This record gives sequence, C-alpha cells and structure tokens, in this order.
Amino acid sequence: MVPTDEYDIALDFPPTNDAEVWGISSTATWTGEQYTFKSITSYRQSDVTQTIDADATELPIFHIGFDEASKSLTQEIQVSNTEPEDLEWIMGFFFLNEDGEGGIDLIFEDPTISIPEHNVTNAYALFGQMTYDVSDRLRATFGLRYSYETKSYDFSTSVNGSQVDGGSPTDSWDAWTPRFSLDYDLAEDVMGYVSATKGFKSGGFQLGDAAPFEQEILWSYETGIKSTLFDNRLRANVGLFQYDYTNLQVVEFDDDSGIATTTNAGKATIQGIEGEFIGRVTDDFDMNATISYTDAQFDVFPQGPGVDFAGNNLPNSPKLTYSLGAQYTTNAGSYGYLVFRGDYAWRDNVDFKSSNLPRFRSETYTLLNVRVSLMTFDDLWEFSLYGSNLTDNRYQTYITSARSLDGGVSDITSAVYGEPRQYGIQVRRNF
Repeated sequence: MVPTDEYDIALDFPPTNDAEVWGISSTATWTGEQYTFKSITSYRQSDVTQTIDADATELPIFHIGFDEASKSLTQEIQVSNTEPEDLEWIMGFFFLNEDGEGGIDLIFEDPTISIPEHNVTNAYALFGQMTYDVSDRLRATFGLRYSYETKSYDFSTSVNGSQVDGGSPTDSWDAWTPRFSLDYDLAEDVMGYVSATKGFKSGGFQLGDAAPFEQEILWSYETGIKSTLFDNRLRANVGLFQYDYTNLQVVEFDDDSGIATTTNAGKATIQGIEGEFIGRVTDDFDMNATISYTDAQFDVFPQGPGVDFAGNNLPNSPKLTYSLGAQYTTNAGSYGYLVFRGDYAWRDNVDFKSSNLPRFRSETYTLLNVRVSLMTFDDLWEFSLYGSNLTDNRYQTYITSARSLDGGVSDITSAVYGEPRQYGIQVRRNF
C-alpha cells in the first residue's frame, strides 16, 4: 500500500527511536573584595539508536539504522571585577572535548551499506568583555573571543560486508569574533539598544565519504526597544534584526544517498522584526503575545552549471509566526492555588528543501493548548490536567522523497507529522 491520505501509514516494521541522555554539572564561585572567580564544569553522555522505514510503503525497499554514543566534557574559567563602578568586565577560558562514535546502515533489498564512524572534537576559546558607563543613561560594551577547534574523523564504508572506502581526515579552524553594543535609557523604564556581533561555527566532515565542509561565519545586527510600562504592568520589547551569513552550513536529507548531508551556501541573509508583549491585566490575570516576521533567503548558492538557489527561501524559515496566551490564578483554599492557562500559536508555511519545490512545502497550521494546575503554596508540587493540539491539526514537521520499488528516488513524498491531539494528567515535583 502507498499512503494517499495524511492519516495513512505504510510500514513494514515499527520504527524505533531510543535515547538515553544524562549529565552532571558543577559551578564553584569565590568572591573577593576586588575579583570574583568562577569555575563551571560539566559532563554529558548520550546513547541514541534509531531505525526508520524510509520508503513509505509496506515493502522492504529501504530502511535506515542509526546509532550514536557520545561523551563530552566542558570546562570554563571566569574572572570578573566584584564591585564594578563605571567599568564592568569579565574574561575567561573555555575548553570542550567531545568523543563520539556510531554509524549509519542503509538497508536496501540489495545492497546493505554500513558506515561506522568515530569523531573527536577539541575546542578552545579565550574571551573577554567590558561594559563602560559613558553617562547615567549611556552604556558601551565591547567583547572579543578567539576560538580554535580541531576535529579528527575516522570512517569506513562497507557494501554487503566488503569495505569499499575509508579514511581518517583531520582539520582545524579558528576565528576572532568581536561584539559591539550601545544601550541608552530613553526614559526611566524604556531602553534603546543597537549591537553588532560576529559568530563562528567550525567546519567538519561529511558522513559517508568524509568530504569536508567549510566553517560558517555570521555577522548579526540588532536594534530595538525594551520597556516596562504602566507601573510594571506591561513589558513591551520590539527588535529589528539582520543576519549576514558567509558559507552558511545547510543540513538536508539527501534523497539520493539516504543520509543527512551538510553543504555550504556562499551567502545568505535573514532579516526581520519581532515583538514580545506581557501584560498584567489584573493581579490574577496575565496575557502575553509574540509576533515575528522574517525574510530568509539565499544570496549565493550554486548547484552546478546553470543552477543557483539564490533568491530561494532558507529551509524551515516561516515568514510570519505569532502566539497568544492567557493565565488566570486563583486561591484553592488550604490546598494551594489553581492556575488556568491557554495558548494559541500560528505558523506560516515553510520550505523543507533548499530547492523550494512546492511538493516539499508545508501548509500553515495552528496549535491550541490548555492546562489546569493545582500548585502547593510552596511551589514544590504541581498536579495538572492538560490538552495539547486540541483542534487535532495535522501538520508536517518534515517532508522528503520516498523510494520507488527499485530503490530509487520516488515522486511520492514522505512526511513526518507533529503530535496529534493529546490529553493527560501530570504530577511534577520541583526541587
């Protein structure tokens, strides 16, 4: 059977997604008369196993198996001035070690392709930032970070048990990333700001053939107003932003290979406006709203002779989103207090592929969630009834190509849908 309706499911085995993640962190702070020292240490370990029926039929045409085991350790040291007057500063050092191994199996009727891998990342950074009070209303901030990162990647590719490829490439990347900002108090409860920040993401190696991809560079520009008005009853924040990317790393599911691949778009620009509003209508009744308009396009993204995705929308970038929420709190006698909460959200359609082909484009959708909670006065216990996606909206979270009977790419699309309508009871203990 080939699915013809959004409620149809065609599988020849039940997909699985098992994840076990745990971690521990510690923060130690020493405060002296002039300087404050802080140490932040964390360790995280994860084990993930996933199997996917990727052909969208009841036939055993194409399966994907994925597993990953990762261990990471981070250490950060910070030094700052304890009692800043006109000048506040902080400087420090950061280190990351991540060791991951796993692989992916691409299982057709014939052949079976196995790609085990092992990746080790070591990242180092030195950073510092200072904020100077130019006047009672004006503050200027300058920050600078130096990042250096190395990666080593071991992989092999086997077809029906025979190795056909392998390698152990290594590479390193580094970048200086500054930050500039000005904050100005327009009034007692209204602040205007402007900032420019450079960001950096290291390169890496492609799963499957270890083809390298380049580091990504971002310049972020923001300006806006943050305010608290009407005797702290309304918080209103509005901002304009523009992100200029060079060598943007684009991660997509490749229909031909059956695995996620990373490519570099030459240039891309994201710009827009967003607003956040939180209002206290009465002492017991709060409302909130958010709205965002975004224009995200590739500026340079050549695909081969005569083909360029320049002007296309970036994947998974809705132009318009907004949300509304309301919360009412009332006393429940000696038991504690009741909290009634409702949230409504709307999202514009999005393209899931850089090609912007209509068959890989989602529709707009809305979500309606409600929650009723009984909280103890000390906020340690919460007993809740909840309902999510109450309108039972069927919305896509990803769309890609299915497989034809011969294992090739099909004209049929395979979609992953968000969670349907759910009801439940939840008990939470806060610590």
